[in-house]
Amino acid sequence: SVVSPGDTVRYAVTVRNAGGQPLTGVTGSLPAPTNGSFVVDSGRTPDGGEVVIADAVATFSLPDIAGGASRTVTVDVRVDDPLPAGVSRIQTQGPVTADGVETVLTDDPALPGAQDPTRTTVTTPHPALTATLGGGAAYYVSFDNVAVGTAIGEGLVKGMKAGGKDTGPVVLLNGSPTDN
Repeated sequence: SVVSPGDTVRYAVTVRNAGGQPLTGVTGSLPAPTNGSFVVDSGRTPDGGEVVIADAVATFSLPDIAGGASRTVTVDVRVDDPLPAGVSRIQTQGPVTADGVETVLTDDPALPGAQDPTRTTVTTPHPALTATLGGGAAYYVSFDNVAVGTAIGEGLVKGMKAGGKDTGPVVLLNGSPTDN
């Protein structure tokens, strides 16, 4: 699915016990991604436990996890809108620990290797220009990110027809009008 600025993304941390003995004292934390913020009260532990979101960090504790079992924590993040120029993803990673075991970092299962930060690609839609022409027909012109001077310099003036009637000139800026 496509994630855009202003969208809400749900992150799920799944803690698995690959051993035969129960994991006790399971805790972890996840910082809010740069260019994103946690949605207030969005932390959930459907299998029991607690999530506290404070100071841009979601901290969680889970009940014991039996050998071969897992528990999940979810938190929602709202992507900043607008994003700074050049930013095309958000990412986060946090530590998880339990009694008697070494701390591990969360891992993005979509990436090879272990303990990679979870990366979410954010697509910024191209700007759209709306113009009303002639008998009130609305046309939407979208254009690629180009400098305004360049776009105007490369613009084309063409006549348009809507419902068989000439609507007059339309300026095309590196795009095509569509009748919506």
